[in-house]
Amino acid sequence: MAFGVLLPLGFAVCTILRMNQYTGSGGVLQQTQRNFFYDFKPSMALSKVPHMLSIAMEYAAIPYSATLQDDPMRKLRALLKAEYTDVKKDPKFARRKEQHVKAHMLILAQACRKTREVDPALQPDLKPVLSLVPRLFELALKVSLTPANQLGYTYMRPTLSLLEFSQCFTQAVAPSVRKPATTSEKAVALGEGIASLLQLPHVDERVATNLLRKKCGSVGDLMATCGGSARVEALKAAGLSDGAAADVEAHLRFVPRAEVFTASVETEGEGVMTELDVVTCTVNLKMSRGGLPARTLAIAGAAVGEGGGESVGAEGAAAAPGSWGNDNCGLVVAGKDDLPPLPFCTHCEREEGWWLLVTDPASNFTLAHRTLDAKAIEEAQRNPRGKSFELKFNVPTAGTYSLSVLLVSDYWIGVDAKWACKVKVLKRTKVRS
Repeated sequence: MAFGVLLPLGFAVCTILRMNQYTGSGGVLQQTQRNFFYDFKPSMALSKVPHMLSIAMEYAAIPYSATLQDDPMRKLRALLKAEYTDVKKDPKFARRKEQHVKAHMLILAQACRKTREVDPALQPDLKPVLSLVPRLFELALKVSLTPANQLGYTYMRPTLSLLEFSQCFTQAVAPSVRKPATTSEKAVALGEGIASLLQLPHVDERVATNLLRKKCGSVGDLMATCGGSARVEALKAAGLSDGAAADVEAHLRFVPRAEVFTASVETEGEGVMTELDVVTCTVNLKMSRGGLPARTLAIAGAAVGEGGGESVGAEGAAAAPGSWGNDNCGLVVAGKDDLPPLPFCTHCEREEGWWLLVTDPASNFTLAHRTLDAKAIEEAQRNPRGKSFELKFNVPTAGTYSLSVLLVSDYWIGVDAKWACKVKVLKRTKVRS
């Protein structure tokens, strides 16, 4: 009798304990969340993101056979050595379990478009490793957006690094391509431009380099080439066949762009901002797909003053409303089913995601953030005037701040937008009774 009572109770306890191992709706292990918090750094660079994702406890359950996989792993690490040079300097890297190192290398193999070069002994692990990445990325982003102070600010650099790596992983573009080991602004811009071209079907580094020589140094430059036939000719001159050039032209119809992206930061009912005031950042976004404008309006320098700013589109210029060329196809993407298949990501499903961030680069803080769901993005495409969004936050202590309002994709490369503005915060005066 006692056995008949205790046995079901034992099953119930085991079930509860097993359920408590997981956190959130994504079903990620709690130990993974603890690992992410332990590994998190306020200055986490793009190159460190794959390491963070690979320490998920889920990967410890994927078997590792030293007999069958040691030699293939050695070859894979040699193939990808340029992508984890910074991580190798960390003493903890050498002490990691083989399962986590394998996950790290397979994640990099996807980001570097090297999955076909993975040894047959490791191929069966590609799907289980890569299919977990979207869920792990979501958790890592939550960790990076954990408040770092009493005002609710979060660290900016880790969030941007995670979003940038998500773009690289989705489009299979090596992080080292878009973030070369140099501080030269020209080299960084060049890397970003080439990275944006590499997300297009059939485009490899040779074709991207040839496009660069033809003064098409980014996907924005290519889209700005007036007329589909002119683009096709440019692609063919870069080394693509007629069919491949036609595929790229079809893919470009879906590439998004911020046609209008403006922002203002204001206080309610007051003309000045005083420290710790709650302010509202109002963002207006009009998004379109397909060809870029025939002419653009370059804005040089940020306008000083509350609510003033500089609109920087995907390629560093703000487009003048109404100046769009005939290539503007008016295509609207309402969800992932409306997007073309990803050219180089076949081992996991990805959805187009968008983030609004109000950042203070000087202090490495994100003051406010919000995600834009598919419905909001659809409205920003359909409405001729775009869609407005509000983000509320407390301004910091007295001083003048150069803020950046960012629109960042976790899917596309080279389509992010920026609005820069300076705000002046006054010291709060004491009221005498």
